[in-house]
Amino acid sequence: MLFRRPRRVAAVTAVPAVPAPTAVPALPEAVDVAEPWAVEWTTWPRGGDGPAVRFTGHREPIGSVATAVADGRVVVLTAGRDAVARVWEADHGRLLAELPAGRWADVTLGLLDGRPVVLTVDGLTAEFARDPATGRCLRTLPTDDALSVAATLLDGRPVAITGHEDTTVRFWDLTDGREPGRPLHGHTHPVHAAAVAVIGGRPVAATSSGMNADQSFDEHVLLWDLAAGTRVAAFRAATTSAVDAVALLDVAGRPVVATGDWRGRVRLWDASSGRPEGVTMPDGPADGVWALAATTLGGRPVLAAGSDDGTLRLWDAATHRRTGPVLRFPHPVRGVAAAPGGRLVVCFGAEVAVLAHRGTAR
Repeated sequence: MLFRRPRRVAAVTAVPAVPAPTAVPALPEAVDVAEPWAVEWTTWPRGGDGPAVRFTGHREPIGSVATAVADGRVVVLTAGRDAVARVWEADHGRLLAELPAGRWADVTLGLLDGRPVVLTVDGLTAEFARDPATGRCLRTLPTDDALSVAATLLDGRPVAITGHEDTTVRFWDLTDGREPGRPLHGHTHPVHAAAVAVIGGRPVAATSSGMNADQSFDEHVLLWDLAAGTRVAAFRAATTSAVDAVALLDVAGRPVVATGDWRGRVRLWDASSGRPEGVTMPDGPADGVWALAATTLGGRPVLAAGSDDGTLRLWDAATHRRTGPVLRFPHPVRGVAAAPGGRLVVCFGAEVAVLAHRGTAR
């Protein structure tokens, strides 16, 4: 989750500024991609090798993005500071729906009675699941302090994982709205970032506090086994800089946690390796990392990282080597999501681009 709205902290009246980097390259005037990538479509009016479309897009920067297959087609969900969530058709960029969302919302897509629903949390309201066709609220949470959200399946049932102001991680059965287990404890600060994946047949989640309104943060990123309701590992990933982006990768059947921090460091953490330190990815960005996404290209596990320096970088998660060119955008990249068919959805400023991979990651 990108933006931090102060909550129940009387002395704070503004969101803290991101620490200034030592050097930030000039942002390009257009979406600058190179082989093996191509722009399928983008809302940015001046770039890319695909058609530039101008739908009724966001009016303020996008802070959250997710993808899913709904009714047989791939859709993209975005939410920005304009307090609106938008559902796009991934193939052609057609705008399918607009829904209300908090200005500081984190969003994802889930299933309710076999139908896709938009899940939103913003730390201010208990409204949770919405019908993408009507915007009607279908589910509420018993608490209004959820800050981050992700969705997966648990024992074949759709569930949502939420991170909370009270430092807990909780999960909810979307079918009946109940909490199938107790709240998970381990964080010392509100939980602003969450990622989920099914690895080795088991659903796992990674969570982080990110930077809080008072500029404090939890040093540890936690890995959870959702089926057992237990913590698997705690990684000291934020010893000097807050971790605002987390992702989960399947590397040879092992869950590997990726973290991105405010200093631009991208690191991988493997609970099965026995190593207390993460592996830092080489040739990282010059500014803070706010967005991570796990994907598979050419049969290889790949991590994509978006940064405030307007770049998107990719690494092979098994070899820890950079793969492909640095992709450059006209605004900070603060949202990235993987989509089927070797595609990435990239959110930069208030704009959206869908990139297609035309080759094999090396």
